[in-house]
Amino acid sequence: MTILDADGHVTETQDQIVKYLDEPYRRRPSGAFFYPWDGWDRRLLGTLGDWAGDAETWLRALDKGGVDQTVLYPTLGLFVSFLRDRQWAVALCRAYNTFLHEHFVKVSPRLQAVALLPVQDPDAAAVELQRAVRELGLVGAMLAADGQHVLGDSRFHGIYEEAQRLNVMLGIHASGSHLGGAGVDLFPSFIQTHTCSHAFGQMRQLTSMIFEGV
Repeated sequence: MTILDADGHVTETQDQIVKYLDEPYRRRPSGAFFYPWDGWDRRLLGTLGDWAGDAETWLRALDKGGVDQTVLYPTLGLFVSFLRDRQWAVALCRAYNTFLHEHFVKVSPRLQAVALLPVQDPDAAAVELQRAVRELGLVGAMLAADGQHVLGDSRFHGIYEEAQRLNVMLGIHASGSHLGGAGVDLFPSFIQTHTCSHAFGQMRQLTSMIFEGV
């Protein structure tokens, strides 16, 4: 029996991403925060296992867990939907996707990955989806559950049409942060915030998509 991990996470760093940015963004200091941050210690004082920022670490984890293959999602990139600068979001998604190809997908067929798409610019997202699948070998894409958008909006139809043409999946993934709203900012601990952020984010977007007929 083949065992698949359908939602693994790359713990990418800004230093890894910056060299794949197009100009003029490549000149941006990597010490500056690329994404908004929510103030939680997501490593829980280092108790959450290995930092999986490279292919070798991921392959060891697959071997240790008896898993044949994984589909990788971002970690820092989960916050891309909170960016207000549309062009910056597009550039950052492109850089992350190229990084995935170079550091994971090219290394082993056991490491598959989904593209990060900029929900701030659905037209650019559809173009990036095509590049990610056809040129970078990614198996689908992720749309952020959090942010100032609902995925049932007709602005996103071009992304869905492109995914259908390419015959690839689209995953909806929340940030696990109180920045997504919906009352999640009321919780006093990260685990409570993280748990409800995912549930509420998925519910919000799927409600929009179902009732808008996507």
